[in-house]
Amino acid sequence: MGRLSMNTPADSLQTASSSALCFPLESLLLALNRTHIDYFSLDVEGFELDILRSLPFNRLQIDVISAEYKHVHKPRSVFKRLLSRHGYAFYATVLPFKDYVFVKKHLLQNKQGRP
Repeated sequence: MGRLSMNTPADSLQTASSSALCFPLESLLLALNRTHIDYFSLDVEGFELDILRSLPFNRLQIDVISAEYKHVHKPRSVFKRLLSRHGYAFYATVLPFKDYVFVKKHLLQNKQGRP
């Protein structure tokens, strides 16, 4: 069981939250008989690296990943190191959304004519 927190006005000391049933992404995809994702956008207010670390890259094929870095207080090199181990190359920073975009290296090589 996960928990959702709601933003409240700055002058309020109260917080609002709700319980939510959570499932691993792989479980949802397997229920749909899917293991290939063209584009995966991750924006979870600071937990992007935790989720990326938990993905079973050996069982899922994700072509392009964008991950918000606004609330992650780690340098881009941490994202790059993690994803390069799984065959991704850093492609772009998207502003004003503060997303990093990573693409599977073999897709970049095919599109840009690089070896």
